[in-house]
Amino acid sequence: MTDKTNKTANLESREKTTVFGPVRGHIATIFNGTLRDAGVFGVGALIAFLLGKNLDLKNAIPILIIAAVVILEKVFNFLFTFYEISDENLIYTQGLFNKKVRHIPLATISTVDITQPFICRLLGAYIINIDNYSSIAANSKEIPLVLNRKNADLFKSIVIKEQVKKADGYVDTDESVDSKHSSEQIKKSRSDGADRTLIYSCSFFDLCKQGLLKSRLLLMFQGLLLAFPIINQLEEWNLVSRQDWNNTKDFVAGRIDSQLLVDNILLLLAIFIFFGLIGVVMSLVKYFDFKVEKRVDMLHISYGLFTKKHFTIAKSKIAGFQWESNRMMELFGYCTVKVSAVGYGIGDDENSKEEAVLCPILPIQELTLLDNFIDEFSMEEVKGTEAFIPVKHSLKYFLIRPLPLFWYCTAAAAICMIIFLKLNPYIYLLVGAAILLGTALAVLNKKHNLCKVKDNFVLISTGSFKRCTMIIKMSKLESVKRSASVFKAKKGCYNIELGYIAAAAAPFETKCYNMPGRVYDEIRARLIF
Repeated sequence: MTDKTNKTANLESREKTTVFGPVRGHIATIFNGTLRDAGVFGVGALIAFLLGKNLDLKNAIPILIIAAVVILEKVFNFLFTFYEISDENLIYTQGLFNKKVRHIPLATISTVDITQPFICRLLGAYIINIDNYSSIAANSKEIPLVLNRKNADLFKSIVIKEQVKKADGYVDTDESVDSKHSSEQIKKSRSDGADRTLIYSCSFFDLCKQGLLKSRLLLMFQGLLLAFPIINQLEEWNLVSRQDWNNTKDFVAGRIDSQLLVDNILLLLAIFIFFGLIGVVMSLVKYFDFKVEKRVDMLHISYGLFTKKHFTIAKSKIAGFQWESNRMMELFGYCTVKVSAVGYGIGDDENSKEEAVLCPILPIQELTLLDNFIDEFSMEEVKGTEAFIPVKHSLKYFLIRPLPLFWYCTAAAAICMIIFLKLNPYIYLLVGAAILLGTALAVLNKKHNLCKVKDNFVLISTGSFKRCTMIIKMSKLESVKRSASVFKAKKGCYNIELGYIAAAAAPFETKCYNMPGRVYDEIRARLIF
């Protein structure tokens, strides 16, 4: 009798603390991904129809049966999936015969993002993705929180309220949340923009520049820019003179048909323009109406043309930032800024998180914009901090890294082909290009490698063709590791690697190469954990 009374009391207390649900998902769960699945099964059925005997429609029946099973699975997931927020936990229940129940503490949720694919937009539904620090964070994207507008807003407001309580020590005397009152608060906050500040927005022309500067084929053009650091380095070593380069240019020009050269240049120009336009269109579709807003202690990111995406991140759960630029972007003074926070930047399919972009394109001189998202330090302080650079005479270590070695091996293979297979000597151009590329990789890598250490942050810069600079809060740093061969260690030359919270969420460049051992000591002395 006592046990039965306790169970009843527990049930009553559970009902009193339930602030959301239990609710079933939106019917859009069934239709989400329908276009993709229909395309796959349609192609499969067409192939089965064409390869079968006598072009009989019966040949496509097995494919159609599989398609029906997939649709039935989605229907069952819709009918037997429920969401509930109770006792400060998100409770996710799924299954008919084999029930699965997951409890995710709201306090561990780091990001909440709302995605609206085209099908969901037609049906008035939203897909909510959450991520947290718990052991099931890696599988959290498998939870299909597909809700209508009212439930999605209510769910998001409850989770954000819990994050603010955790970050600021906020205590609400009313433990229950009234659905109608919360919805009114949400509508009021939408109509009144006083509680949010627009920090960054991307205009149409900014997206055009971003698409051009990051176009895959146009990046090949940056190979022409590699000659400048190589020529300067060779001239510093007195290995070549400017007259040598002029003689080489005259030699090559005398052996190439001028009309053929003009035709090839025009063809390459047309290809560059075509792929440049593709890059611009893709950039516009992906990052259309990109906005970053600051709401109290929350960061809100929204963008997308056909699929609208909304991400909400607590400032306290941001581990750091990374800005990167290829040779073309660096030439024009632009970079792309990313943010590291658990749950933002995982996966690449339509229903999961994307690249953890904070600013698709930003002038390098305006990186002080990041001061809006960090309280521990300022970008001016970062700029004024002394930098550690690779040890002297370390270029030889960069030359024997895997990628330069690959190009040197390619050059050696080309020479062997000329000698033993009696191939056209013009293949020496390939040899020269491979050696030039391998050396450029090493020279640029040495030039870009640096590290800055202070009580509140660690900054690491690395990369060759694409320069990546990462800054991590010292409070989020978990480990530091140094590694070196016996010969490098004797000369005090080490590779430094950082481990930090949310590293899996946004895989930043966390290693710098051939640094003095003092860098490791400086970071280790400041580790908080």
